[in-house]
Amino acid sequence: MQSTNPSVPFLFLTFAVFFYSEGYSQSHFHGKHISGSVGFEGYVWYEDREYEYEEGILKVPTEEERDNIAVEWNLPTVDPLDRFCTLSGTLRTKNSKGLLIPIYWQQMIAVHLAIKAGVQPDWTRGTDFRTAMGEVAMVQQDGTFEVILELNNCKPRLGELRELQAGISLPQQTVRRKGNLMIEYRSSAPVLDNSLTILQIPAPAEIPPILREIARVSHFPSDDAHAVHLIQVANSLRQLGKDEALKALEQYQELSMVEGYPRQTRILCALALSIFEPADPEMSMILLNGNFSGIAERALSQQGDVSTRREWPRFPIEIVDGMPWLYSSDYQDLLFDSYSKDHLKWFRQHCIIRETPLKPVKNPLEAVESMLKEPRFQQLDPNHRREAEKLLKRQAYSMVRDLFPPLPLDDVDEPEVESHWDNLFSIAKSSALYWSEDEQAYKLKSSIKP
Repeated sequence: MQSTNPSVPFLFLTFAVFFYSEGYSQSHFHGKHISGSVGFEGYVWYEDREYEYEEGILKVPTEEERDNIAVEWNLPTVDPLDRFCTLSGTLRTKNSKGLLIPIYWQQMIAVHLAIKAGVQPDWTRGTDFRTAMGEVAMVQQDGTFEVILELNNCKPRLGELRELQAGISLPQQTVRRKGNLMIEYRSSAPVLDNSLTILQIPAPAEIPPILREIARVSHFPSDDAHAVHLIQVANSLRQLGKDEALKALEQYQELSMVEGYPRQTRILCALALSIFEPADPEMSMILLNGNFSGIAERALSQQGDVSTRREWPRFPIEIVDGMPWLYSSDYQDLLFDSYSKDHLKWFRQHCIIRETPLKPVKNPLEAVESMLKEPRFQQLDPNHRREAEKLLKRQAYSMVRDLFPPLPLDDVDEPEVESHWDNLFSIAKSSALYWSEDEQAYKLKSSIKP
């Protein structure tokens, strides 16, 4: 289970489950998957799986076999965008002569990697997402394993060789009714002392700086990739001109077409929707593919009439008061993922680049208050309207949270934005929050009163 970022603010559990389930393991059980669940218990992640399995291939190791397990680590690798790190190695155990040999059974493991370089955290009582990223893997009968972990939380990042602690833990494996094997992971399980090592995570290959900028906002919208960051990258792309901007987006798309990356391409359309305008003012930019346009119509109105679509030309992203906003998380995958390459062709054929850079004209909290009162917002179906209000408020707060006193956290460690919204709005008005063109960020004209 790995994390894109536990601070993703909008649908924490949904994104968190993605965080720990999106990582890639090379192999699977020689058995039919029956059931499973994944999630969090406080700071601890868990994953449970139940399988049918073949006797003699899968087994529950004895305590002695578990104690004798050691890991021979391979050199880690990273992708060109420095987003994913591949860890691999061989699990070994002692034979009757005391020699280390590859384990001779299939074994599930959890692979852990520290998120901070230069430290050696105590993992005798397991790990959690504050100190480590992790992913489950199947060890093959020759003892080899491989996982891909996301480096989003790793510090330092980008261009530096990092020395990070790594290790493995074993799940609880029990044989259940009808011979099924139940595998229960808890990141709180102790990491095997024999597996601990310090791995050197290499610096990524040199790529154009604009691609690094795009990678930095690939988790939009989140606390570490919010609209301020999107504005900065969008304005950098706009300065390149249409052809070069599209070339950069296409290069990123090509570099992203590796295992584990599909969701990261969603940022391409978010950026394109932010910097391009349709050459024909009557054209709606939501009509990028038939499947998505139908879903958008159902969200915007039951009839999906032309006038409604024109009021939301970029749905689910809209540019309001000079800022890009995501109105829907439910439909972002259909827009941003599998169709990204076709979308970029559409932008090249039908769009022109915007004449002026993105420039917020209000503080984001005030902008949200205005959006919520718009007649077109009331046209959203009730369920979508409630979700959009929560999503917009959290996006607004994430843009200025570093300027505000910290908010209390809820039971999943997310800021309690909704319950403190009125106070946040008052603080933003009284402190004269403004946009600095020079720094491309929000600033305060006066200090916030305690």
